[in-house]
Amino acid sequence: MNVLFVSENNFNGKYPRDFTNARTDVAWQIALDAYHECIDINMTQSLPNVEMPKHYDIGIILLPKNTLTQLDPNLIKNLKKRVTKVGIMQEGPNWY
Repeated sequence: MNVLFVSENNFNGKYPRDFTNARTDVAWQIALDAYHECIDINMTQSLPNVEMPKHYDIGIILLPKNTLTQLDPNLIKNLKKRVTKVGIMQEGPNWY
């Protein structure tokens, strides 16, 4: 199963198994052998003639813990073009 995590973390790729700062969200990515992509303009805007990267079975959006902004609907719309199922994982405190 191919899993994609998406967050505002400025990193694209897979975390190594010996990553020293594996918080819960990173530990999930390591355990699932998941790929991580940073949210950027290609995910939030519809751009013509943009080659879509690899298709994933599951895409998980990590909500940032320091902002209460709503998710950009274009992010979810464009992510659904690349993944079969989209989920959301909360990174912050439980009162969000």
